[in-house]
Amino acid sequence: MGRQGPPGGTPGSTAGGTPAATGANGQARRGFFGNCFGCGMRYCLSMPKLFSPNLERAGRILRAVLGSLLLVGGIVAMFWQVAAGMILLASGAFVLFEAARGWCFVRACGIKTRI
Repeated sequence: MGRQGPPGGTPGSTAGGTPAATGANGQARRGFFGNCFGCGMRYCLSMPKLFSPNLERAGRILRAVLGSLLLVGGIVAMFWQVAAGMILLASGAFVLFEAARGWCFVRACGIKTRI
């Protein structure tokens, strides 16, 4: 429920005095952002769709192997170039996150991949 308008305002109006947008069921729409269980924290309503699993078993296995290789390469690269090692470690951690979640960043952006 939105904040009520100034005293004497119309019922159902927001703080600015404009009518609150309602959905098909008559409840107030929250727009692009929602509240986290009423605690006041805001989150993007499209995020659950963004992080929905979009990989099959073969893609997850491939990403797990690639992530492991990137982590090993990052550890080895730390002896010669710290910045390169950190980049490889961060990349490996992200690819392992993709494998564990079953989610691919490239596919989430709409690009078709083979695996």
